[in-house]
Amino acid sequence: MNRLFVRITIGVMLALLLIMAALSTIVQYAIDRQWSQNLPPHGTFTISALEALLDERSDAERALILADLQERTGCPVGIVVLGDDDTLTPEVREAIRAGRTAWRREGHNGTLFTPLDGGSAALVIGPHHWGPALEFWTILLIVLVSLTVVTATGFALTYPVARRLKRLEVAAARITAGELHARAADDSNDPIGTLAKQFNEMAARNQGLLEQQRQMLQAVSHELRTPTARIRFSLEMLAEDRSPEAAEARLRSIDDDLLEIDELVHELLLYNRFDAVEPLLFLEDIDICKLTQKCMDKARLLCPDIAITLSAPEAQWLAVDKRAFKRVIDNLLSNALRYAVEHVEVSIEARSEMVIVQVSDDGPGIPEGHHQRVLQPFACLDESRNRKSSGAGLGLAIVERIMTAHQGHITITRSALGGAGVATHWPCKA
Repeated sequence: MNRLFVRITIGVMLALLLIMAALSTIVQYAIDRQWSQNLPPHGTFTISALEALLDERSDAERALILADLQERTGCPVGIVVLGDDDTLTPEVREAIRAGRTAWRREGHNGTLFTPLDGGSAALVIGPHHWGPALEFWTILLIVLVSLTVVTATGFALTYPVARRLKRLEVAAARITAGELHARAADDSNDPIGTLAKQFNEMAARNQGLLEQQRQMLQAVSHELRTPTARIRFSLEMLAEDRSPEAAEARLRSIDDDLLEIDELVHELLLYNRFDAVEPLLFLEDIDICKLTQKCMDKARLLCPDIAITLSAPEAQWLAVDKRAFKRVIDNLLSNALRYAVEHVEVSIEARSEMVIVQVSDDGPGIPEGHHQRVLQPFACLDESRNRKSSGAGLGLAIVERIMTAHQGHITITRSALGGAGVATHWPCKA
């Protein structure tokens, strides 16, 4: 705050000095220009009175009058004859011959020339100091008053700003100390208020990310604990297996557990890939009907007992990331086949600004109160959907992030088949 106050005070002082210098120059130029053309009324009156006083006087009388005038005023006064004086400038000579008063300025001094004797001579008043002569104490008083005004103005300007910035600093320090809920209290609409709002949004997002990472770490630890425990148990029992067949079965079990861990790691990497503020997408125009059909053909090989049908137009082109779109369809089909009884239906419908791809099954469905919960990582609803096989628990969470990256969204409803209906809404790029 002190540095800010000093900087503003010095800045205001320099600005005032520049303004005063500029104004004095402008005013001085304007006065000089005016005097070079016409004297002010009181000056004209004085010159006229002097001309009348000196008119038709002898040289001796003029000398006495001028000496008395110089003694009274303290200003040099004299008479010059144009033909005998070579110091007069051509402009001054021309003005005197024309019967006009001339003004010549030299630094801070000025000299006035007024015609006499029909323009053959000139009354010279000066040189004398131009402008008021300020004493030291007067200048000191001006400086002190200016400094006081500038200091008060600087304090009045900086104190509210510094106080509000101090709140931001305190909030940042609290967050650094671990108080992630700390926020800056400033609701104004000026730049500092806008900065405070952006700071609060950033703090809220960071708090959410840290909380999400903490929950993710706990969930991953929980998910890894089961297969690693099975692997450890299998390794301990491997030494006790007497027959080659039992040992081979134990090794296959270990391999299955390692595949489960590998799948979990792969899903986590994919989940984090779409966690960026601007995920890297390779958009291209593809026929999503054709790509969806390929995903369905692959799914039929894995689950030949469940009927998989497609309701879609002959072709539907859409600008998407091909690998991400395929991942969405594969994940939705995998979930649907895991819980379906006999039938899974995939539908593609084009609307004004959206293309809706929905996967429905005839399984137990998802309770309405858990629609948002199943989009979280490692969500498990065994009590509502009888799972036939386990998964990594990141399928719908990855789908939700892919849709967000494509500026779309996902909705979950109860389908016409009686089970869950998961619809992905893909925006049409203009």
